[in-house]
Amino acid sequence: AIVNIIFTFVFVYYYGAIGAAIATMISYFVVWIIRVHTMRKYIKLKIFIRRDVFSYVLLIFQSIVLWLENSYILYPIQVVLFLLLVVLFYKEIKSIIGELKKFLT
Repeated sequence: AIVNIIFTFVFVYYYGAIGAAIATMISYFVVWIIRVHTMRKYIKLKIFIRRDVFSYVLLIFQSIVLWLENSYILYPIQVVLFLLLVVLFYKEIKSIIGELKKFLT
């Protein structure tokens, strides 16, 4: 919460409402890092740092594209970025769908 408050004051001053969103994103990332570090003491976590960082970069890029002027040329870019994320997390998506099928039947 403290990280979010500090970043919110700084980013809202410069970027307004977008700054609040950026501050929240940064604070969630900081909390994620702390939680992963803490959880590794108790359970074995398999984290794919390169894949995860790449997916965060894709999501940030997607946010920037959405923030830009709305034009039809940006839609294909959004689709490509989304498909890249699906490919990155294909195994996890397939596993979740399998678990949902088992749960629903």
